[in-house]
Amino acid sequence: MTILDRGKKRIGLEQALKHSILTGELSPGTRLPTLEQLNLEFNASKATFQHVINRLKKQGFIRSVERQGMFVADHLPCETHFGLVFDRKTNAFLKKIEEQADFLNQEGRWQFSVFRNEYSPALLERNWNTLRERLQERTLAGLFFFFNPVDEEILQLIREFSEVPMLMYDYYPDHETLLVLKMEPESCAEKSLSLFLERGITRLAVICKPDQPLTTSFRNAARKKGIEIPDRWCLPAPEYSSEGARNIVMLLLSLPPEQRPRGLYLTDDNLLNAVQAGIVESGVRVPQDLTVVCHTNFPDPPETVIPVLKVGFDNRELLRRSIEAVREFRRTGRVRHNVIQGKYETEIESVNHFRVQRERKERGFQ
Repeated sequence: MTILDRGKKRIGLEQALKHSILTGELSPGTRLPTLEQLNLEFNASKATFQHVINRLKKQGFIRSVERQGMFVADHLPCETHFGLVFDRKTNAFLKKIEEQADFLNQEGRWQFSVFRNEYSPALLERNWNTLRERLQERTLAGLFFFFNPVDEEILQLIREFSEVPMLMYDYYPDHETLLVLKMEPESCAEKSLSLFLERGITRLAVICKPDQPLTTSFRNAARKKGIEIPDRWCLPAPEYSSEGARNIVMLLLSLPPEQRPRGLYLTDDNLLNAVQAGIVESGVRVPQDLTVVCHTNFPDPPETVIPVLKVGFDNRELLRRSIEAVREFRRTGRVRHNVIQGKYETEIESVNHFRVQRERKERGFQ
């Protein structure tokens, strides 16, 4: 710490204290010098010190204890606070990620903030300005991108703050310097196909979103096991029409029993409600006449109208593994490309976990 130039004391004092914290000179839990002691070093007014202390408290670097003084925070934001960067489209997957982040925020060890790539130019500018400010303040331990970052504003942030660990969930071109935790569709396809084969079901149909990699993975896995899924039974559902997905299922199940599929695979849990409605209206019995397997992201609501088997990624594991990847990078400086495997619902006990979370919400913890 050095004596500050007149007129720059607030900025300089904040930078000096933060530097001492970031370098470990003032370690977590350490009591800060009193205002009188700081004044001997910096020769600033009490108002200046109070302004700086309030800013560092707001940023999460220090905490106050009544009648004891100011202490360096036990969990520094530069090590425990992460930014989740979402694309413009909101879907069930991102909503579940945000919900899990909220629960981790309540537990207190890790903190997450969401930054959205908004359609509105005004909201977008405000989001990126906030994100830039947080990066400049050193209050984010890393950024997790849930889409391919190609907008110039985002690319500029990546270039400008290259020292901040940043992670994606697939391999995207021109981002070799970023960490990757790839959600592996092949693992979900294999596990889903196993559920059908264990039940002796080889006559399968697929209801999917257009151009989903999971659809290709599932068909390739089936082909390797000698099961061909006819093109006429691989049916893309209209992306914004639940009625369309319902009608597709009803048409498919209107075939005579010996000509219709005995297994139905959904590549996206956003389709589940519409597909269930179509199955119920068709009168086909589940699981006696039809086995349904749905790709989902856990934790997932346990209630379904019909029996549905679920395979997918555990969002709690996804966030935990993301944090581990960032912390490893901070330790080693090496860029890692890891994968996360799909799981059966029974492997992650999502039903009980979801029930606990719902009860916490009802008690007002959210």
